[in-house]
Amino acid sequence: MTKERKPAELRRKEIIEVAVAHFATMGFNATSTASIATDAGISQAYLFRIFPSKSQLISACIDYAFDRVEELLSAASQGLSGGDALLAIGNAYLNYLSDKDLLRAQLQCYAAASDPEIGSLVRQRYKKLWAQVAEIDGIAKEEVRDLFAKGMLITVLAGIEIIDVDPKWVIEAEVFPPCPVCGESPSYDDNMTILPHTH
Repeated sequence: MTKERKPAELRRKEIIEVAVAHFATMGFNATSTASIATDAGISQAYLFRIFPSKSQLISACIDYAFDRVEELLSAASQGLSGGDALLAIGNAYLNYLSDKDLLRAQLQCYAAASDPEIGSLVRQRYKKLWAQVAEIDGIAKEEVRDLFAKGMLITVLAGIEIIDVDPKWVIEAEVFPPCPVCGESPSYDDNMTILPHTH
C-alpha cells in the first residue's frame, strides 16, 4: 500500500508548524533541520526540497508567526474603532499568547534580530503590524505606541509564565492599569482576559 502524498502547500505548512515548535524551544541556531524533518515525518532531503536552506525555513517561520498576529488584529478590530478596537485587540492578543510555541517563537525572533537577515525581516514585519493598528479609525499615535508598549509587557509576562503561575500578583500589582476614562480597575474572567465595561 503506497503512502498518500500530501499537496506541497499542506506539507509546507506542516513543516513550518513543526519548525516553529522546535525554534521556540531551542532557538534558531541550536535547532537542527534533521530533528525538524524527523518530527515532521519526512526525510531531511525532502525538507530541503521544500526549503532549500535553513535560512529560508527560519524566514518562513518568522512570516508565519507575524501572519498569525496580523490575522488576529484584523479579526479582533473588524467593524470597531477607537477604544473598542484597542480593547478587542488587547484581549485577542492575550489569547494568542496562550499558544506557547507562537509566544516563544516570537521571543526568539526578537532575540535573534542581531542577525542581519533575521533582523531585517523582523523589523519589516514589526513596522507592518504597527501600521496596521495605526490605520484603524479613531486611534491616535500615542495610543498605538501605548498598545505596543503594553503588548511587549504582556509578551514578557507570558514568556516568564507569571500570568499562569501567579495571576493574583498580576491583579494586585495592577500590572494592567485602570481605565483612563473612569479610573476603574480591570476585571478578569477565568482566563485572565480583561472584561469590557461601560462608563
